[in-house]
Amino acid sequence: LKGITLAVKPGEKLAFVGQSGAGKTTLMALVPRFYNLKSGEITIDGMNISEMTLKSLRDQIGIVSQDVFLFGGTLRENIAYGLTGTTDEALLEVAAQANALEFIQSFPQGLDTLVGERGVQLSGGQRQRIAIARALITRPDVIVLDEAVSALDVSVRAQVLDLLADLSDRLGLTYLFISHDLSVVRAITDRVMVMQAGRIVEEGVTEE
Repeated sequence: LKGITLAVKPGEKLAFVGQSGAGKTTLMALVPRFYNLKSGEITIDGMNISEMTLKSLRDQIGIVSQDVFLFGGTLRENIAYGLTGTTDEALLEVAAQANALEFIQSFPQGLDTLVGERGVQLSGGQRQRIAIARALITRPDVIVLDEAVSALDVSVRAQVLDLLADLSDRLGLTYLFISHDLSVVRAITDRVMVMQAGRIVEEGVTEE
């Protein structure tokens, strides 16, 4: 990454587009400190993320990726994702926000339903909704979506994008989308950043 200067407003929805290797995923990986910076700084609400504990930083950031990894355990375990003391009320609340509550309650075991290795018992859309519920469980301010809908068929993709737009409006979430396909994110993002060779080379609204 070279010479990147970027400000994101609370509640803004940004897309980062460009070819493979342009630096999109690397840039997003710096936000939750999967990598540490060699130079420059990233701040959230004016605080340098290098001065935050990893827990306090990552509690503010939810991540939804293209390849949703679900453990071969229960829906409860997959949404809570290692958190202890999470109540059923909290789990059901984020499930409802992620439009997952209806299909969860359709299973006889509810939250205790086993999803199978890598979530084999669920459809692609259901897996993605569980991933969104998991991203919401820590009450984050920022959601990073790394090709989060690219593997879904067109109708399911539209449903998930509608859900994400609704969540942003209701919860005031800030979205950072990564995509190879501008058409995927054009209906939901406020600004588009075009990346090439580690730089932001263009920015504007999708029509531009």
